[in-house]
Amino acid sequence: MKRREIFLRNRKKRMLRKMTSKVILFLIIIVLFVFTSYQQHKKNKLVTSNKNIENVSNSNKQQIDSESNFTVCIDAGHGGYDKGTTSLSGIHEKDVTLEIALKLGKLLEKNNIKVIYTRNSDKVSWPSNEKEDLRERVKISNDAKADVFISIHGNGNTNTSFKGMETWCRFPNTEGEKLAKAIQKELSDYNYTSSRGIKYEAEKSLAVLRLNKSVSTLVELGFLTNSSDEKFITSESGQTKCAEALAKGILNYKASYKS
Repeated sequence: MKRREIFLRNRKKRMLRKMTSKVILFLIIIVLFVFTSYQQHKKNKLVTSNKNIENVSNSNKQQIDSESNFTVCIDAGHGGYDKGTTSLSGIHEKDVTLEIALKLGKLLEKNNIKVIYTRNSDKVSWPSNEKEDLRERVKISNDAKADVFISIHGNGNTNTSFKGMETWCRFPNTEGEKLAKAIQKELSDYNYTSSRGIKYEAEKSLAVLRLNKSVSTLVELGFLTNSSDEKFITSESGQTKCAEALAKGILNYKASYKS
């Protein structure tokens, strides 16, 4: 009798162990199934998310492309063989205008405006001839069918008391004058020097304005031969502010131009 009881008890234990093993195996299978399903769900969600990001990115790119049909040609005055005016401390106008031109270009590009440069370094492709030089700058603008052309300069005079910024255009009551006024206002708002107002091409023959098919302006940011103006427009912060003012003026003009 005792043997039978021991046998039955052992048999029961074996059955219980088998049942426990099956239950554990079943639970493991369930856990693995749940985990695999969860991972697949995450993967599908990630793929969907990436597709959405890609679609948004493409949408933004299309929007930027559609808004980038407004072109600005930036002309850094002088360059290469032509140093322009030399400041009181020996800084060349060509270097000042290039720094400001490049800063301006970056600001405009951030606002979805297409930018081209007549030069983006001190190297120039045209010959050392002033007439050819100016015609080549205009050709770059006209070939690109630029909407706006801006030539950046620093002024100079033997009288070191002369100071102030001025903006040039061809004629009164034109789109060029609107652009010039928009730029002159923004420069004046920084109050870094006096304002010499809007000037007209008839007062001084300016080929980059006269031969240009785009709405064009020429900006004299200040006198490099004046200690106060020189200090501002040759400094990093001053050049940044000049670029910001020029960008604001162009963007304000663009808003009225499109409306």
